[in-house]
Amino acid sequence: MKNLTKSLKGKLIVWYTGSILLIAVYFWFGVHILSIPYGSEIFIALLILLSFVGFLLIKKITESLSALTKKVRTISSTNLNERLTVEDPDNEIGQLALSFNELLNRLEDSFSRERQFIGDVAHELKTPLANMKTGIEVVLSKPRASNEYRERLAECLIDINDLSTTLTEVLDLAWTEAHVNQKLTKKVNFSKSLLELSEIAINLGMTKNIEVNFKITPNIWIYGERQKLSRAILNIIDNGIKYNKTGGNLSVILTKKEETCILQISDSGVGIPRADIKSIFGRFYRGKNTGKTSGSGLGLAIAKSIILLHGGQIAVKSTLNRGTTFTISLPNAL
Repeated sequence: MKNLTKSLKGKLIVWYTGSILLIAVYFWFGVHILSIPYGSEIFIALLILLSFVGFLLIKKITESLSALTKKVRTISSTNLNERLTVEDPDNEIGQLALSFNELLNRLEDSFSRERQFIGDVAHELKTPLANMKTGIEVVLSKPRASNEYRERLAECLIDINDLSTTLTEVLDLAWTEAHVNQKLTKKVNFSKSLLELSEIAINLGMTKNIEVNFKITPNIWIYGERQKLSRAILNIIDNGIKYNKTGGNLSVILTKKEETCILQISDSGVGIPRADIKSIFGRFYRGKNTGKTSGSGLGLAIAKSIILLHGGQIAVKSTLNRGTTFTISLPNAL
């Protein structure tokens, strides 16, 4: 009974059934059996009393809802840190307030991450744009030899490539955000997609004399977007080559286990410090071992977002100066 009266629904049920029973008992004993005097007057007084109790109960409910509505209307993107007051967490209005506060927590976290993301993107774009602007202004400040113009154009081309890479990665992140609640229904031959990446990976490895090996179980199919998933895998492979040792090796192994396919990408590189592992999938994060290696810090963030969108999981194990292994699991297409 105590648990029943904690909720508003329970209180209304108790009031309604209690009123019906009280009136029934009054008529049965008071009128038919005892024939008490002033029965009609007592009955009217009883109805007034029960109505008054119901009125107080409904008034309390509507006042709580009105206060909740008034507070909700004051909250916008500028004051997402405010929260609703929860007077009684055991009833429906208290549960509604708690749910709304949880929603505000998620929104505040989302807005905070997006503001940070916009700031990071602006910073990444600002540097190459400033370099190009300064270089062009210097070149145009006076007549110069043709080779100076060529040198400046070559430097601008490097900055433009950096800008293009950053914008492509930002668009990939935007794609994953836009499709986060959509079910992927297109069947993809994952084995074939990985074999198509092998030539690119081998060519990337040649730049540092890194041996790249692919061991792919054939005819493994998944649901998803082939191009996006290939981009995610290539980002991880690219990292494995960038942070590898000259003359090292990188292996890509695809196997099938029941209803899941397992992809392991292992390198013999510098490894990732334990303190950095929990942060490597963050946007624009660059760890202590990145040194002067180029990159925007978006590659692993994009890879994880795309893999999660495909219903998969990604895990990483690393040992300093011995290498890193990324393990990706994806559900097979049935």
